[in-house]
Amino acid sequence: MKNHYHLLLFVFLFIACNSKDHKKTLSSLVDAPFKKKIEKKKKKTNIQLLQGKWCSIENSESLFQIDSNEIFYYDATKYFKYTLSNNILKIKFDDYASSSQIKFKGNDTLIMIGLGKADGIIDTVYRCSK
Repeated sequence: MKNHYHLLLFVFLFIACNSKDHKKTLSSLVDAPFKKKIEKKKKKTNIQLLQGKWCSIENSESLFQIDSNEIFYYDATKYFKYTLSNNILKIKFDDYASSSQIKFKGNDTLIMIGLGKADGIIDTVYRCSK
């Protein structure tokens, strides 16, 4: 009778441990919080991706540099304020404001689609290596 009890206990534990709902290993339970932290670090926000020097495809010279709240245009040698909300980049120039929808291809390509007066104009710029 004792042997049947042990065998029954073993079968019960085997079935319980192999259940699909409870199939988490100790390492997956321990690693889960660390994986979430790494994923959060990898995913940059659009404002972080936007910051840096940007060049045109035809020319490797910098067109503009975007900081946390200003854009410096090299040809105008001047800073302009901007805002970014819901992938819409609004730049306040001296005599007008520009609005563009932005999209990223990876970390080094910025696509700006003009809205308003510049509706439909598409500019593609690349992160400068300089």
